Amino acid sequence: MSPEATLKSTTPGFSVVLEDRTPFRWGMWFLLLFVLVIVGRFHEAVPAIGPLRLGLVSGGFALLSWMLAPGSLHDKIPFAIPQVRYVGILFGLAIATIPVGVWPGNSLDYLTQVYWKVVVLFLLVLFWSRTVKDMRCVVWA
Repeated sequence: MSPEATLKSTTPGFSVVLEDRTPFRWGMWFLLLFVLVIVGRFHEAVPAIGPLRLGLVSGGFALLSWMLAPGSLHDKIPFAIPQVRYVGILFGLAIATIPVGVWPGNSLDYLTQVYWKVVVLFLLVLFWSRTVKDMRCVVWA
């Protein structure tokens, strides 16, 4: 089976471009930096750079470039894709169940320190990675 057939059949309504000649966008660079910081966890290996909060800074720049990118909010968060709805429902469920959790303080800490990064990373990868080349860059970041 050809790669075009498998990639285009996964998300109906979206087409995947296998070869893109446009230069990298700033948002993609910030996304790659965010992935590198989150997955690489350099702040744990070198405690001296912990106060710099590299994850927050790189995620902030990636989120800012996402917000300033052309297009409406509906284009940026396509709720027509079931997986996007599922992530939104899980995030809402995490917020709603904080008061009734076994340890509400730790639940809030996990939501504000870890889980929001996962949701932001999911949305950024969904928005900025439109080609196979972009996905390869994200995987190898």
